[in-house]
Amino acid sequence: DTCHNEQFREFFFPSQVNPLWNPDLESLFRSQLTEIGYKHEILADFGEQEEGVFQYNYVKAAQTEYEYGDKAYNPQWTYTIGVDWNDVKNGSTIVVTGFDPFYKKFTVVDRKTVSRDGWNQLAACEKIAELNRLWNPIVIMIDYGHGGTQWEVLRKFGYDSMMDPSKGKNHPDSRLSRIVKQYNFSSKITTRDLFTKRPVDKPAKPFLVESTVRRFESCDIIYPESDEVLTRQLLGYIIDRVTPTGTPVYKANDEQAGDHVLDGLMLSIMGFVLEVSPLGKPKYDSHISFSGQFGEASDHLENYNTPQKPHPTNPGPRPQTHQTRADRSRPEMDRATLMEQTNLFPT
Repeated sequence: DTCHNEQFREFFFPSQVNPLWNPDLESLFRSQLTEIGYKHEILADFGEQEEGVFQYNYVKAAQTEYEYGDKAYNPQWTYTIGVDWNDVKNGSTIVVTGFDPFYKKFTVVDRKTVSRDGWNQLAACEKIAELNRLWNPIVIMIDYGHGGTQWEVLRKFGYDSMMDPSKGKNHPDSRLSRIVKQYNFSSKITTRDLFTKRPVDKPAKPFLVESTVRRFESCDIIYPESDEVLTRQLLGYIIDRVTPTGTPVYKANDEQAGDHVLDGLMLSIMGFVLEVSPLGKPKYDSHISFSGQFGEASDHLENYNTPQKPHPTNPGPRPQTHQTRADRSRPEMDRATLMEQTNLFPT
C-alpha cells in the first residue's frame, strides 16, 4: 500500500492555505463540525493521544437537578431508546431520551441496567418491551455487536403481537417489529448531505460520537446531576489514536466506569438523527418556480411574482409583461390581414 511505502510521505496542511478559503467557509464548517472535528478536519491538528472528547464545561452545563422518573410521558415530545448489550457483569444498559420541540432540547428521561444471572439478555428484551409501552419511542436503536439474537427476539415478539387478536397491529408491542433497528459501530453509515441531499458514507462510530458531542457543545441536552456514572463515562471518554486515514479511535480511559451507559445515550441520540433530522431523513421542497427565456432580463420575473388579490371566480388581470407576450403570439383577427397571411399565391 502507498501509505506504508517508504518512497511516499504524508503531509497535513490546514485548510487556510487553500486560496479559496474565506470567512464564509470558516463559518460553515464551524457550524457543521464539533470543536474537535474542526481541529482535525480543518486545522489538520490531530493533537495528542488520549484527548478528551466531551469537554468538562459542556458536561457540567448539561447536569440538571432532577431524577430519573421525575419526567412524565409527554405526547408532544419525541422519544428514542438506545440499548448497549453487555454480559452479566456489566449488564445491558437502556437509555431513554426525549426531545422537546418547543425548547429544542434533549432530556435523558430514564436509564435502566439489566443484570440477572443466566437471563441477562432475555430480561433486557422484556425491559425494552416494557419501556416501549411506557415511552412510545419512534425508534429503538440497539448495538449490533452483541444484539443479533436479541434483535430477532424483539422483532418476533412484535410480529406475534400483530397476529394476536387481542392486540392487533396498533398495539405498542406490535410496533417492535418496525422500530427496533441495529447500529454497527465498526461499519459505515449512510447519511444525507445537507445541501445536495445525496447519500454520503461515513464511519459509523465517529459519526455516532460527533453527533452526541454536538448536542453537548450546543447546550441542548440535559441529564440528572446525580448520575455520577454517566458523568465519569463522559469525562473519561478519549481519543486513543487516529488512523492513517484520519479516523479517530475511541476508548474509555476510566476502565472502572467503562462506557456502556454512554453508548446507550449515543445510540438514543443517533436514533433521532437518523429518523428525524435532515441527515437521515432529508426534506425536499415541492415549490416550483419559472424562469424567463434564455438571455431575457429578469424584470418580468418580478411582475410574475407580484401578489394578486385572490378571487374564487375571477383571478384578476394577468401581469402586464405576460399579457404583452401573449398578445404578440396571438393571431391577427383583422379579416383583410388574415386573408393576406393565408394567401399562398400573392398577386
